[in-house]
Amino acid sequence: MATDSRVDSVTAGGWVEFDRKAALLGHNPARLSEGGEDRICFTSQSIEELGSMFRNASPEEARARRASFFQPLHAARRRLGQGVHDRAEAYILTGGELTQYDREGIARHLPLHAQSIAVAEKVVSPGEVWDVSVRGDRWNCDDRDELYTAVNIGRLVLHPGAAVVVHGNILSLLCQEYVCLGGAEEFQILILPTPHSVDAGHGPHHGVLGVHGENGGDGENAPAVMAQPQMLGYQLRGEMPAGDGAGGDGRDGKDGDDGGNGRNGGMCYLADLTFRAVSGPLAVYSRGGQGGAGGNGGDGGNGGNGGRGRDGYSFFTGLLLPGAGGRGGNGGNGGRGGNGGNGGISSNVYISVPAGCESQVRCFSDPSTGGRGGSGGAGGEPGAGGTGGIAHYVSLPVANGSNGIVGQPGRRGIDGRAGRSRPGAVFFLNNRIVDSAALRQSQISIQPESQENNRCTTSSTSTNELHCLATTPTN
Repeated sequence: MATDSRVDSVTAGGWVEFDRKAALLGHNPARLSEGGEDRICFTSQSIEELGSMFRNASPEEARARRASFFQPLHAARRRLGQGVHDRAEAYILTGGELTQYDREGIARHLPLHAQSIAVAEKVVSPGEVWDVSVRGDRWNCDDRDELYTAVNIGRLVLHPGAAVVVHGNILSLLCQEYVCLGGAEEFQILILPTPHSVDAGHGPHHGVLGVHGENGGDGENAPAVMAQPQMLGYQLRGEMPAGDGAGGDGRDGKDGDDGGNGRNGGMCYLADLTFRAVSGPLAVYSRGGQGGAGGNGGDGGNGGNGGRGRDGYSFFTGLLLPGAGGRGGNGGNGGRGGNGGNGGISSNVYISVPAGCESQVRCFSDPSTGGRGGSGGAGGEPGAGGTGGIAHYVSLPVANGSNGIVGQPGRRGIDGRAGRSRPGAVFFLNNRIVDSAALRQSQISIQPESQENNRCTTSSTSTNELHCLATTPTN
């Protein structure tokens, strides 16, 4: 086990840096000396104050990080509101300077909401997950507010299948002694996205289904004629009917509603993982949340059928021509499928270990995936034309009334667009970019509604599948 000069008597637990960090974060020394885990939630009106509390890098390391912090994944959002947040993260981790523009942008999000955790020794049992995340409802925050978590550990022991996970917090983790008893096929640290979308929309993660259009009503049949058959024709009972005796037209079906758009996937924030001594494998995985699927468009309603035409008769007082059948109603158009949400964005992950321990670290980063687009709704069926009236004539060549025209079918709705993928996190190991393995054939599926309390392991198969197993987190 390699150690660092900043650790005094690791085996005896004399972690000077741990004590100093705990005091800086305001933890209770008595509780820590008793072996308890101390959690504090607080707010800060100063990004400088939060930076001094969260920054673990030495001045030389901070300068190296400032020089390489902004990567291509940041460039696309530099001029957007997210760019201000990226620069705030960079400041907290690396120091440096903020422009007046960025300070004004950050001021709109004050106070900053943070949690600190301190524990002298943390043992995570086999198969368990230690979730260090905090959620915004602790302060009645908006879901889009960034949350900060600082974790200060003396000794961290991970049994086989155990892991540390953070969901969508900016994480600063400082560990004096890391011990992993699990195998190299497992993940020990999981940098996972917020369990909710961070876009400007609202509503569920997956787009709602479009409502189907109502069917059109059938056309009315022409009023029946009261006729009494006689030897040489028909005798009219009552008044001679007015009009052409055509059946009523069927009404058109209503269009289906459009499907709702999927929300963007949850965000993976910046993580700084600092280990002063390392024993055993250390595998870190990160991926932004999957975009929500677009809702399917609603089907168009069917057109109503045309009404039946009036029958014709040869009365002693004259001829009554048969009426035509009513026209069938058109089918309603299908609704458009909703667009899939974009995959969640990611930031940098910094891992610092003592010299000579780099070979024990493995980094895995997948790009986030966009949600599928919703299918367009089916067009409604056309209504049938009504039947023409029958000619009840004696010895006269008069045809029956014409049948009504069949309506037009509705158009199928347009399919929604699939959401865009977003680049995965950039990993730095001892301030050098490392090629992170991508598990693009993975079977991991972390949905915003269910991504909490998940443990992940890599398979030993050649496809390097990634499985996600639900477990119970430790307290």
